[in-house]
Amino acid sequence: MSNKPRPVTINSHQDSHGKITFDMVEDSKNTDTLVFNKTKDNMKKTENYDIHFTLVNNDGLKLAFVQDMNDVMWVAKGSKSSPPGCPVSHISDPEFTVTGVTAATLDVTNTDLDECKFKFVLNFIDTGNHNKAVQFDPIYDNQNGGFKPLNTLSSYVIIGGLAAAGALLVAMCTMNRMG
Repeated sequence: MSNKPRPVTINSHQDSHGKITFDMVEDSKNTDTLVFNKTKDNMKKTENYDIHFTLVNNDGLKLAFVQDMNDVMWVAKGSKSSPPGCPVSHISDPEFTVTGVTAATLDVTNTDLDECKFKFVLNFIDTGNHNKAVQFDPIYDNQNGGFKPLNTLSSYVIIGGLAAAGALLVAMCTMNRMG
């Protein structure tokens, strides 16, 4: 079983009024939603996504990911059709596990078990401004794809049906030769 890597770049910017903004880039495209679909990605249900966020500071910013693995990312669960509001305090969901964090990178595993939209907050500190807290809040869209393995009973029924069809074909051929 291998997980699918999903590299994502988070670019930080500062406008002329000092406001910090972000853009998120995946596959050379700006996006505000990361979509996960195991069927489209030709993955098994048991496989996961390994999201690797890389922070790129622009405009002289000195942001860093919060180093506490329990506080660097907050995740709120919505419904199939709409994300919840942005998390305003620490909240997590078992579909997302932070597996590593440095000042410039964040590694997260997404199991994509439920078809659901999630709102998440990435927490940073501004090391150039007395470690002031800064947040970015994009969306995860889990589409719960993948291939389900056949259960054992279904496998036996299919194999049994094929064996019966084969035996019937052999019997019919034998009868044609005899008569």
